[in-house]
This record gives sequence, C-alpha cells and structure tokens, in this order.
Amino acid sequence: MHFLNPWYLLGLVLASIPVVIHLLFIRKNKTIEFSSLRFLKELQKTQIRRLKLKQILLLVLRTLIIVFLTLSFARPVVRGDFPFFRNYSNISAVIILDNSISMDVSDEFGNRYRQGKNFASLLLDNFREGDNVCLIKTTEVSQNPSFTSDFQYVKEEIARANISVLQSSYENAFRLAQKLLNESRNLSREIFVISDFQKSALKEFSDSVRFFDPQTTLNLVHIGAKSVLPIDNISIDSVVPLTRIYEPDKKVEFEVFLSNSSNKSYENQVLSLFMNGERIAQRLFNIQPKGRQQVIIAGSVKTKGAVRCLFEIENDALEYDNKRWFGFIVPDILKVGLVSDNKSGFLYRFLQSLDGEKIQLRFIPPNQISTVNLADLSVLFVENLQVDDISAIRDFLSSGKGLFIFPSVSTDGQLLKSFFSNLGFNLDFSYKTFLSNNNPVFTFIDKEHPLFFNVFAPSKEKTIVIPDPPKISNLLTVSSGVALIQTNAGQFLTEFNYQGSKILFCSAAPDLKWGSFPLTSLFPVLIYRSIFYLSEVNELNFSLICGNTLSFNLPASFSRTNLYKLEDPLGNLQQLQSIQLPSGNLLELRDLAVVGTYVLRSGDDLPIGTISVNIDHGESMLDLASKRQVIEFFQKHINSKTKVNYIDETKNIRSSDFRNYSGSELWKLFLFLAIVTSIAEMFVARTTKNEITELK
Repeated sequence: MHFLNPWYLLGLVLASIPVVIHLLFIRKNKTIEFSSLRFLKELQKTQIRRLKLKQILLLVLRTLIIVFLTLSFARPVVRGDFPFFRNYSNISAVIILDNSISMDVSDEFGNRYRQGKNFASLLLDNFREGDNVCLIKTTEVSQNPSFTSDFQYVKEEIARANISVLQSSYENAFRLAQKLLNESRNLSREIFVISDFQKSALKEFSDSVRFFDPQTTLNLVHIGAKSVLPIDNISIDSVVPLTRIYEPDKKVEFEVFLSNSSNKSYENQVLSLFMNGERIAQRLFNIQPKGRQQVIIAGSVKTKGAVRCLFEIENDALEYDNKRWFGFIVPDILKVGLVSDNKSGFLYRFLQSLDGEKIQLRFIPPNQISTVNLADLSVLFVENLQVDDISAIRDFLSSGKGLFIFPSVSTDGQLLKSFFSNLGFNLDFSYKTFLSNNNPVFTFIDKEHPLFFNVFAPSKEKTIVIPDPPKISNLLTVSSGVALIQTNAGQFLTEFNYQGSKILFCSAAPDLKWGSFPLTSLFPVLIYRSIFYLSEVNELNFSLICGNTLSFNLPASFSRTNLYKLEDPLGNLQQLQSIQLPSGNLLELRDLAVVGTYVLRSGDDLPIGTISVNIDHGESMLDLASKRQVIEFFQKHINSKTKVNYIDETKNIRSSDFRNYSGSELWKLFLFLAIVTSIAEMFVARTTKNEITELK
C-alpha cells in the first residue's frame, strides 16, 4: 500500500482523544452500602455491566471514525483492481516519440511519423482529471520538459513536432523519463515509446543502470510492425577524399560509399557533385539488393577559400540520406621563404618557377634572416643552416608554421644536431657516402601520407616503384622521427612534430654532389606538395553527426587570438571564443543542428577550417526489429519487475488498455467505513443515553 498524501497520517494522533476523554471521566467514588439499597443493587447489576460495555464500544467506534477519516485523507493506493471500489489511481505518463529520420518513410498505412503522432493524440483522449503527461522526443532530450495536466497543450505540441536530423537516443530519453518519474506524486506510471524500432537503433546503453521501478509499465508502441510493403531506399553513407592537396583549377577526387537497404537492384543511378552550389560532375552507378557500392567522382576546383561539397543522388523513400556534405579549404596565396645562399641551385630554381598567383617566393640569405618578418610566411625551406639562424627558425616554428630542412652541401651533421637539440630533440646523425655501384635503394614510401596519397599508381606490391629512382652519393641519416621514405641505408625523408608544427627533414641535399635526386620526378612532387602540407591548410577539416559536440585544439598559427567566427551552412555568422590553455587554444562547438558545411574563420575573417555536419547514416537502415527483439532489448535495460507491454495495433487505444496495470485508490472505501461507523456510533450513543436515564 502507498499513500499519496502521507502527511495526513499524522492525524492518527487524534485517535487518542476519545481514549483520553474516556479515562478522564472515569471516577472512583467511595461506596457506602445501605441495607435498604441492597435489593436495588441486585436489580441493576446486569444493566450497569451492559452500560459499561456500550461505553467501551462507543470508545472504539469514535476512535475508528478518526482513523478512517485520516486514512481517507491520506489517499491509500494499492496495485491492481480492488473489489467493489474500481477507482484507479491517477497516472503519470511519459510519451517518448521517436522523431528520427527513419520515421519519415511511408508504408501502406501512411507516413509512419504521422501514424505515431496520431497514436499519441488518441492516447491523450484516454487520460482524465488528475493524470499528468509529458512529451519527450528522442532527438531533443537536452530540453527540460515537465508534467502537465493540460492535455490539449500536449496535443498541440505533438502536432507541431517535426522530424529532426539530430541523432536519436532511447538511452537519453530513458534517463530523462526516469528523472521526471522520480518527481511524480502519482503511484501509477506509464511510459509509451512510440517508434519504428529499427534494428540499427537498438544500440547498447553506455552503462548497466536499469531504469524504472515496479510501479512503472513500459509500453512499446511499434509503428510499422504490421507493414508488408517493401521500402526502397539508397543512401550515401560516407565520403572519403582521395585528394589531400587542394589547389585552384585542379581536380579533386572523392570516394563515395553508398548502401541499398531494399531488396531490389538499381541501375544507372546518378551521383552528382556540387561545389559551392554549382554542379561540377556526375557519375552513373549500379547497386545490388542489400548491397554497398563505392563510386569515384572528381571535379575541378574553381574557387579559392572555403569549398562546400555536396554529393547527391535521386530522391527515393527517404530523402534525408540522399545528400552528404564535405568541406575543405583552397589556399589563396602561400608565401614561401627559402633560406639559402645559392640562387643557382635546384631548390631555388624550382621554387622560383612556382612564383605566381598561387605561391609567392621570398629568397632569404642566411645572414639576413634576423631582419625578415618570418610571421608573414606560410612555409620555410632551409638549404643552408647557420648558427645565428637557429633562434629565428625556432620562433617561426613556435608560431605554428611548417619547416622543410636539408643538410648543407658541406656538413658533418653537428650543426643540425645542435639545431634539433635546441628544439628538444636528442638526435644522432650519421653521414654516409656511397660508390656508384652501391647506391641506396628505396624500400618504403608511406603512400597513405598526404604528401604521397594518390601520387603513385595503384599496385598490389608492398614496395614502391619509382619511374626514375635517384642515385644517391651521400646521406645524412637520422634514426628517430617518423620515416616517410626509407632506404636500405637509412631514412631518406623524416617527419618531426614540434609543439604542433611539422618539420620535414630530407637526408640528401638538393645538390648533384649528393646524387641525382634533384633531377628525378620525385623532387618536384615532394617540394610542391610539401608547400601545401606544411602550410597547415585543411588541418581543421572535421566531419561529425548532426547535434554532436566537437572539441579540438587550434594550431599555434591560428592561436594568436582567442576570437573566431563560425559561418553556418545558411551564411549566418556566430562569434566564438576559445579557451586559452597552456597547450594552446581549445575550441568547443555545440548545437551544430543544421546539416551542411560550417566554415571556421579567424578573427580577421580568413577561412581556417570546415566542419561538415551530416545525418547518422544508421537511420538509412530501414529493417525493423521483430517483436521478440524489441522486447528483449528493452528488458535488458529496465528493472526486472517493470512490466513490459508490446503494442502493434496503433489505430485504437482505450483507457483499459493501460489502466488495467494501474493502482486503485481506497479513499472512498475508508470514507464509507467512516460514515458507517458514525451511524453506528450515533445509534449506540442514543441507546446508552436512554439506559442511563432509566437508571436515574
């Protein structure tokens, strides 16, 4: 038994009043017997005994009146039906409405989301005065809902509810429902989960907490359970860029992954690529039933700055998953500095040939580096390192910029060792020379690294075949760092990271005295792609599911201020302020609720990154779970004594369908007992009064 107004039980103290009054009126008088009264005493002895019994009965009846009235005001409730008093307790009901993307498909019964909303409206018609209801949407559990008895308001809220592109979560909805029910005063509690219960949506909860108590009933309303109509749907699941270096007027290539959740094949379907709203390319593809397909599509970049790419297929049963977004940054002008004293060298001549609209070169003699504002440069190449240059180059790296360093033509490695030691790297360099008949052989190139990604022709062999491998005469190798190119004599190209800045070290000087490396096809590819890689363009390109939070550290080159701007897919600007930490600036982005590509801009309005927000591709998997699978899944996450009710008939709902599992209030029973006891008390009191009068 449970009391809805337990504080009224304090009224039971009043039940002692009749007892106290009875004790106060009991008097012990001294008895003096007269011989003339002995006969009268014998005559009335029986009547006096009966009178005392009636007084005790009156005491009991009056005490019971107070007890019954107190219990009636305390509103006791028991679980289930109570014979003769079929008055069920009020209900606190939580309606969990699945408004995820998968609910927006249609079957032979109509749009499934509309079916769910209709069921919720019919459900509200069965609530009565004293009940309270709360609506929770599975994609918007960050809200702060509360119970209400205004059922018309809840109906209007359901009517206004739309499909959301945010990620859906039964677990988060349950946590919010648990919090609401813990604050409810009604003993009977009902939860209605209205969903299509996709197999892909039945994800394990993050912990082993079991929800709800034995007074709660979990009603699983399965939308679409009785549908036999096949749902035909193709979705774009993900996009992987095959191009890592983005340039104006150059092609970019993408690998697009598609899924077919239907039981039929599709042929000659069209995949389109848009850049900044303009259609750039189209590809035809075929896809098998329940199959996946990879499609390569490419297009030329026509603009600089932020590029928003949209991949789109033709409309089908579910439109939301027919689009996928991806973003990247095309640099405007990259300023490259070259520290060298050799204007006739291969490195200078190649960089000079690049000088133009995309790349601007600045030649810096070693003895003048301290007079140059290196902060204006994007990348620094060092061909001839001097002792006096070490401090300026370290400051350049500390600002988040990239460095490509070669050994000097005449070197024994001590100066480079001192330079790296100044940066905190304890490196050992080994100078090696080779005869013409014993040149080092390239044994490994990291093809997945941005410098070489998609540069070499696809090959099943693990070894890299270079069309014109260089003949190397000298190497200054190092054993530490990340090897990007490896030879059988040691590392040829090594990468280091200094406080977030990238350093590339080539073990061969760009001079014919060290070999034919400057004359091979690898040299211009390496130098050209290094400019873009080291400039940190596209370091801040992210992809995430709509509604998720993104936290990341900004490179030092973007951390000169803690003020930034975020441009959403609709063109609206939002001011952002990063958190300044010893390791750099931390930026946290919340509530990214619009599908598309966001552009992150620096304080001076330059694009520095993109955030592509897409839907959860799991919503495209439209296979529904069976009754057994649905029940077993939720039983794992609720109290073992919580009752589960499965509902697949959604056209009608009656109060008895869920009130059968509610409690019954007994206040009317105790009120009835109080009335009956009062009548009995009045009857006994009247007869007792008459007998006392006769005795007198």
